Amino acid sequence: MARPTQLHELQLKDTEEELFSILRETNRQAGLNTTLRCAGGWVRDKLLGKDSVDIDIALDNLLGTQFAEHLSAYLESKGQKAGRIAVVQANPEKSKHLETAKVKINELEVDLVNLRSETYVSDAAHRIPEMAFGTPEQDALRRDFTFNSMFYNINTGSVEDFTGKGKRDLADGIVRTPMQPQETFMDDPLRVLRAVRFAARFGFQLEETLEHAAASQEVSFTSNFQ
Repeated sequence: MARPTQLHELQLKDTEEELFSILRETNRQAGLNTTLRCAGGWVRDKLLGKDSVDIDIALDNLLGTQFAEHLSAYLESKGQKAGRIAVVQANPEKSKHLETAKVKINELEVDLVNLRSETYVSDAAHRIPEMAFGTPEQDALRRDFTFNSMFYNINTGSVEDFTGKGKRDLADGIVRTPMQPQETFMDDPLRVLRAVRFAARFGFQLEETLEHAAASQEVSFTSNFQ
């Protein structure tokens, strides 16, 4: 039985307000015209009334490393210094499919990466995706579960739910995939384990078609090649 959850208004702490102001000013002064979005677990946790010091920032028109360079230049122009900017190289074997820039500002760990879409080859023995720049909708649909597919738009200060189910499933306590669960699990069978872990962690219920897909022979077969 799912445990309904009371969602909270997304409230920013002072450190988050300052961080987002820095990001917006970097964007404005560099003339980047970038839409900045917090993604995934940070949005989920804030709606649950929980704090998180790890923030993933999704960018719509440039790479995370490119934005990090502009961020560093902006902070230097203000007599400030960002924490060391680290670049995590793509490593598909460890589910790191894109280069990510990591920086620490005001005790917050920030990952910068572009919005992306994914396509997979049909051969089950080769499940490494081909990556490309994507729209917010495409990025949301490629994520594991609906409650992890929401964004907080830093430019507008609003929560975006492109699947139309993220907030509702979070409130209702349902673990659901944005796309058909069979397709989601075939793309990454490890998501089956994550579904079970989220259900146990939050007291949520697995959506019925997700349960059937997780137990299917096709998903089990694909997992043998991971």
